[in-house]
Amino acid sequence: MRSVTVSLLLVLLTVSLSEGVIHGPRETSKDAAGQPVEVEIGPGDGLEGLALKALQQSGYAGSNKHSPTKRASDDEGESDGDELSTTTPLPDDNHSHGVVHWTGYPSQVIFIVTRKRDGNGHSTESWVWRSTDYGHTFVNETDKLPSDAVVEWYYVSSNETILVFADIINDRIYVTETEGETYTTYSVPFKPYRILFQRSSLVLNPLGNYILGYDSDTKSLHVTSNIGKDWTSLANEGVTRYYWRVLDAQYESSTSVYFEVADDDSGTSVMKNTSEPYDNVSLFPGLEPFITNTFVLSHEYMLVQREPVTDSAEYSSPLWVSHSRGPFEQAQFPLQIQEKHYALVDASEGQVFIAVYHDIDNTNLYLSEEAGLLYSLSLEQVVGPPESSWINAYPAFDVHNVEGIVGTYFANRVTTGGFGSTVVTYDKGGEWLLLAPPAVDHNNNPIVCTQPDCSLHLHMSSDVVNGFQSILSQDSAIGLIMATGNIGPRLETSTSSARIYFSHDGGFSWQEVTTGQWVFQFAGQGSLVVMVRKYPYLTNSVMWTCDEGMNWQVSTFSNSSIFVVAMFTESGEKALHTTIFGFQGFPFSEWLIIDLNFGAVLTEQCSAENYTVWIPSDERLGKRCVLGESVQYERRKTGQCCYVDPSYEKIINRTVCECAKEDFECDFGFERLNLDSPCTPMDGTVYPPAPPTSCPENTTYSYTSGYRKVAEDKCVIGEETFFLPVVAQCPVLAPWGMLISFVPPAFGPNEAVMFTLKQYQGGTIFTWYQWDFGDGSLPVSGMGLENINTQEHTYSHPGVYGVTVTAMNNVGSSNFTQEIHVLDAITNVSVTGPAISLPTTVLYNAFISTKEGTPYYEPATYQWMVDGRPVSSVLLTTKLAYTFKDIGDHTVAFSVSNGISSKQALIVTRIERAADSVMIVSEDLIEGSYVGKNSIVTFKLQVSSQDQVIPEGTEFTWYFDTIPSTSNSSMNTTEPSVSHRFSTAGRYLIVVNGNYGYGSFVSEKPITVQNVVFAMEVAMAPIEKANFFALATVMVWMADQQAFEGEVLLQVTSDRSTSEAFDRELQLSNGTENVDVLLEDAGDYMLTFTASNFVSNTTFSLHVSAAAPDQYGSIRFFFDMSGLEENYHQATWKNELRDNILEYLISTYKLSEWQFRVLVYERLEPVFRALSQEEPGVVKADPQSPAVRVSGQGRGHKVLRRQQESSVPLVADVTILPSSLEATKVEEARGIAEEVNSNANSGALNFEVEGESVAVKESVLNPDVIVEPASPVAVWVWVLVALGGLALVLCFAIPPAVGVYHYRKKYSRLQVRYSRLQQDPVRFTLNKEGELVEDTSADVATFTMDEDGEEL
Repeated sequence: MRSVTVSLLLVLLTVSLSEGVIHGPRETSKDAAGQPVEVEIGPGDGLEGLALKALQQSGYAGSNKHSPTKRASDDEGESDGDELSTTTPLPDDNHSHGVVHWTGYPSQVIFIVTRKRDGNGHSTESWVWRSTDYGHTFVNETDKLPSDAVVEWYYVSSNETILVFADIINDRIYVTETEGETYTTYSVPFKPYRILFQRSSLVLNPLGNYILGYDSDTKSLHVTSNIGKDWTSLANEGVTRYYWRVLDAQYESSTSVYFEVADDDSGTSVMKNTSEPYDNVSLFPGLEPFITNTFVLSHEYMLVQREPVTDSAEYSSPLWVSHSRGPFEQAQFPLQIQEKHYALVDASEGQVFIAVYHDIDNTNLYLSEEAGLLYSLSLEQVVGPPESSWINAYPAFDVHNVEGIVGTYFANRVTTGGFGSTVVTYDKGGEWLLLAPPAVDHNNNPIVCTQPDCSLHLHMSSDVVNGFQSILSQDSAIGLIMATGNIGPRLETSTSSARIYFSHDGGFSWQEVTTGQWVFQFAGQGSLVVMVRKYPYLTNSVMWTCDEGMNWQVSTFSNSSIFVVAMFTESGEKALHTTIFGFQGFPFSEWLIIDLNFGAVLTEQCSAENYTVWIPSDERLGKRCVLGESVQYERRKTGQCCYVDPSYEKIINRTVCECAKEDFECDFGFERLNLDSPCTPMDGTVYPPAPPTSCPENTTYSYTSGYRKVAEDKCVIGEETFFLPVVAQCPVLAPWGMLISFVPPAFGPNEAVMFTLKQYQGGTIFTWYQWDFGDGSLPVSGMGLENINTQEHTYSHPGVYGVTVTAMNNVGSSNFTQEIHVLDAITNVSVTGPAISLPTTVLYNAFISTKEGTPYYEPATYQWMVDGRPVSSVLLTTKLAYTFKDIGDHTVAFSVSNGISSKQALIVTRIERAADSVMIVSEDLIEGSYVGKNSIVTFKLQVSSQDQVIPEGTEFTWYFDTIPSTSNSSMNTTEPSVSHRFSTAGRYLIVVNGNYGYGSFVSEKPITVQNVVFAMEVAMAPIEKANFFALATVMVWMADQQAFEGEVLLQVTSDRSTSEAFDRELQLSNGTENVDVLLEDAGDYMLTFTASNFVSNTTFSLHVSAAAPDQYGSIRFFFDMSGLEENYHQATWKNELRDNILEYLISTYKLSEWQFRVLVYERLEPVFRALSQEEPGVVKADPQSPAVRVSGQGRGHKVLRRQQESSVPLVADVTILPSSLEATKVEEARGIAEEVNSNANSGALNFEVEGESVAVKESVLNPDVIVEPASPVAVWVWVLVALGGLALVLCFAIPPAVGVYHYRKKYSRLQVRYSRLQQDPVRFTLNKEGELVEDTSADVATFTMDEDGEEL
């Protein structure tokens, strides 16, 4: 019983076309013990309508019985349904899928697994049913498995009592070794999508415990040797094909596993594993990668497909074949058209019978010779599916191998119009014939049908999807064939033309049984032929015959009609039972199992007189031989209604026949134009072929007659001589393929040389040969190669000569010339190269002298050696380029030999590592870069590492350039040191270029030549204010009036410990620089000024006094600016006003200019806004309050903002210093201050600025805060931002940072402090000193600032 899928659904599949695919042969009952049959019921609504429509069209609507014409007499009647059949429902089982298996005779066990599937085709529930009485009763034994078990499929060992049930949901298998009495559950490390037993034809299979397990999700392959208890992984991914070794093969291990593995990087490989532990070995790695899904193993053949060759002008097949596990070799096909896909039809009889898909119009059958490499066209244009159906499953093309009869095949060809036409071969494709139709139809009416316009046509694999059962033949029922088809010019696809045909003699003659679509089965080793009307027709009866179709009977198996899905019997077809699988109707509720026990009606067992000898070729015009032998089968006589004993063994006798035409097939490159035409050369076949290249005179060669004996054909003598290869005489050919050799291989003048001539093609017996040695000597000639193939000759002088042999016969001529060298002896060799070199590539040349002074010393062998080690080179010549890496002396040797002489020469080369980094240094430089003017400096060179040297003989060029380059001088020397006088101050770049013949270097060093500081003078006022930056004017003179920016440093020191000392680079402009000096405390100072550079220094000292606040007078003027243009904000106004005030004081009081200090600036009226969010508002402070006065001309601060009023006064701070700190002088200065203040308050002081009169509105004597003149370091201001923008403040509620601005009077400068306050804004209170206080009084001001220091 074969694995068959019966489906009531039409499913359209969309597949992706691949590059190529090879399918193995269909599995038949000969290949293995039977496997389960799948039955399927689709959705009820659509199927019910389809069934009713089919019934109406067939004329059986409303009837529960079918009445095909009986072939027995009317009075025979119908058998009793109760006696023949038993109907068993599977209660409450509405699963739409079933898997059925009958263990096989003599066992009476039948398994049924029903399954429920979801929309994706996955099983979600399963029930296990078992019968032990041929299906009379079934028991639901699902509870023998785990409660969550879902059986997807089950598999049967060749021992048949062992079954494995696969559960892919839970990754488990359930094993029974007792035909379902007990089960063992094993968890497996993969999803068991497929189980493959190691099979054997032995009754007790010693390898029945070996199983392969395949997971199609991960494409992994696993093996067990104990029926699933323990598993070993063979491949964790990429497996696409896998096979056990060939059934009972003698030439390989019985545990061999072959599988195909696809890898994204390396492609597809074929692996083999032969023993435990399982070690995978790649087969034929030189041919990989293969195309995925193309590896096939069948009997002694392995097939695989490689990528087709597209860059060759000639077509080559992508199919590669291995025979008897030998190496893969490329197959050859006669048609030069692309081979895309292959399907193996049969390889069991010592040949490969294969179908090839070329294109949509060409699927052809080919037959090979024994090795499976040379293929001949057997049948063109076989009916087959489109290319998409070739990819994922065995293609449904129409070729059927008749079981039990060797070499018999049916096939459907595509004829004109695209219709099928059935042909048959009885000699495995040697000859194809049309089928002869029956003489009468099923109603006994004559059939008029004359070949070739009319014949019998049968449905095969391609029409199964249309509801037609394919041809049925079984080796248990020799000669019996049943099929669905029609008679006419072509095969019809309509169901109305369908007829059932039966043959009892292997397809030589046919009987028409009935009309319509039926399923049929053989039972009892051919004792019974049973057929039943199939879905979508309702039926309750079967037709059957026990006498090979002479009489057909109808038996009722049920009182009500059912839909029949499938009918089957046990594997081997020995029992007289058949089983019908069906259901009652729609909606589908449960399965019905009908056991037809023909043993109840067929009770007589066949005896010896019921058997006869049958030869398959009896009816074929007296031809009694198939494949060269006459096979005699013992089988039941036609017309005998008895059953064959299940233990009966058929007797088969074989007799060798004489050869006939049908024992030969077309050889490679030949074809039959028609079914019965002879084999003729195909297009592109050259016939007769040219003689072989090696075909000596007076011998023969053979070539094909266009035929070859069919593989495994046993015939002898007979007509064999007509098909044997043709024998022909080898022609006389023009001489060709000559070759001259000589000994010794190297020789000089006056030495004897032996020459030998060989010829590989063409005539040699009657060919004339002539030798010419190329040196002017007389030629030597003679007839026949054997007489003149060796010659001895001596040359007198060195040189290159051509030895020529000319061969001539009546067909043609040819010649061959061999160049030879007569060598001159080598007498001397010399080598040239550098004595000293850097570790780089060094070139050497060798020079050769010869005895006679000629250049004919080659061919020669050259060898270079460095320090005793041979130099490897692809081409060794008289030149050498060698790269040295090691420092020291190296010996370079050259030797030459030409076979008759040899010489050697040496040379020593010293390798020095020249300095790659050379520095210029000098001990005369200060700080490594400075020197005084007119100094003599000696420069030296220094290498960067100890292993480097400045090569001897290096020539140096020194350059002394100014920066920028306005003048330069140079000096050439052979010493690595030089002295130079620098008479001009400036910056210089010292450059040295070193050249040592085989390399060079450059080094640079910048230096500075400085002038000598000659003299210095400092001018300051004798008295300054304490805590005030006093102005000092410094004058420096250089020796030659040259100075360079940034080169002279100034240092100021004081004799008081509290004084500030500092260094400063002077930016000398015309030798003068103004600097500020802070006199922190009142008193006398001795200040020392030091000016220096790297080569010299000078000092200057002077006495300065600092006056305390009570030792000088100070006044503050407030000017009335009302009515004036606001251009008084301009600096020119303030500067002119300051100068006029200073001029007034000097001219009025006759004091020195340094005794007055005047500073003019705009008055600022600070306005503060409270930060409090509860009480926002503006608070004005008293403008005269000391705590809010700010010093500095035009300075102000972000905290203080100018009020936008019509009149903003200018302020002038005036300081009057005494001429000395004596008490009288101090009083005089303070008295002048009081007088000036009095004059100002009386309105007597007016100053003119740019034509405008500016009057002093108010004057204050000795104000608390005096703003001092601007100085680079007098005022320090830090502007601090504590947090970001307003957006972040709002989002994260981070309080703003508040700056506390503290004015410190002691240092006369503004310092800034800040704090990040992690709290709400704070109101600060400052006293007049600018310090934070805790309480509030009259002389303090309160204000609040934001994070930027702005008042709020």
